[in-house]
Amino acid sequence: MAAERDAALGAAMARARLWAAQALLDEPNPDLPRLDGTPVSLTLGRHVFTLSLQDTDKLADVNTTRPDDLVAYLSAADPEAGAVLAARIVAGRPHASVAGALVGMEAGLALDLAALVTAGFGGRKVEVD
Repeated sequence: MAAERDAALGAAMARARLWAAQALLDEPNPDLPRLDGTPVSLTLGRHVFTLSLQDTDKLADVNTTRPDDLVAYLSAADPEAGAVLAARIVAGRPHASVAGALVGMEAGLALDLAALVTAGFGGRKVEVD
């Protein structure tokens, strides 16, 4: 059972990467998931997966954004805590994921910030979660 689910999950991730690659061609296609983090369901066999694809091109990268730019960006989202949040993120670099960068933050705030940042290492990419 676990092996079957793992195989289905691998297929779901492959499908998501294909959707993302097609969407990055900048050719509008209403049949493809949007790259704005909107959840989409994918059924493979008896397994249902919820995927969200996010074009990270315009998000602040928790690993590479300059500290003062990160302060400004996060302060726009939370004026009172922007500097503190940015300092925590910078101190913990490098981060393997957005979730890792936001560990220990209040859940509602972490959810808000997760929509504003990525944990890449430069370059255009699409995160598949």
